[in-house]
Amino acid sequence: MRAFAIYAVLLCMLAGCSTRYDSTWRGGVEAKRISESQYLITAKGNYHTEQRVIEEFALLKAAETTVANNKMKFKVVDANVKSFVNYLRKTSRWATVNMTIEMAGENPDDLADGGYFTAKEILDTLGPKHFPKD
Repeated sequence: MRAFAIYAVLLCMLAGCSTRYDSTWRGGVEAKRISESQYLITAKGNYHTEQRVIEEFALLKAAETTVANNKMKFKVVDANVKSFVNYLRKTSRWATVNMTIEMAGENPDDLADGGYFTAKEILDTLGPKHFPKD
């Protein structure tokens, strides 16, 4: 019985290690409206999540936000990534991605300067990678 209890505690600890996609105090992603067509996307990871995953979470959130606002495309107008690695332990790291996106529909005037991602393509590419269906 004691071995089962230890196993259960370890399983619970491991389940909570990596950063979840939803927004929590331990990390995750969120979108804050700046203007009618712009949002600040923030993705925070803990030391169990690679920086690349946090960057992909930020792109996923940008695509979801774009679709939720009935737009088709977005571009990143400003971005910064902060990360930390504890070189003594070589395992502890965290990353925070902040990016400002500007959303647009299919109006050619909106897309004149280029650099836009298609939200559906991002969702179709990164969505199954991070949230596989059974």
